Amino acid sequence: MVTFFYRFLLLCLFVGGLSAQMRPDAPIRNFRFPVFGDNGYRIWELRGVEGRYLSDEESLIFGMDLKSFSGDELMTLENRIRSPEARINFPNATAEGSSTLFVTGQNYEIEGSNWKWEGKSKRMTVVDGSRVVFFDSIDILK
Repeated sequence: MVTFFYRFLLLCLFVGGLSAQMRPDAPIRNFRFPVFGDNGYRIWELRGVEGRYLSDEESLIFGMDLKSFSGDELMTLENRIRSPEARINFPNATAEGSSTLFVTGQNYEIEGSNWKWEGKSKRMTVVDGSRVVFFDSIDILK
């Protein structure tokens, strides 16, 4: 999965400027990167205004729009995470940032800053300025 992303990134940079010198830190603009599970269904999709290569495992994304899906034939959108700036770790399926964050789910919204999303465990941590709104009743005593 990670190798595919960087091969794709290098291909885009090559096609975008055949006469230009290729650099791993050259940005890719207005991209869409879907990630599929072993069963072939989409588990998340990353979009960004700009992506910058940091290492073989990480990229810096400006204008991040990250959607996570159920990973089955229903392809249910579980949540959408938007932030002006985020660091993505592809092998660990994590995203984090100190900038603002806005998350929407089926029955909730989260806002804040200084955050981390852990895709494999479906966990979101927001450290500063957290605001959570539930649009349905919840039973916290279960």
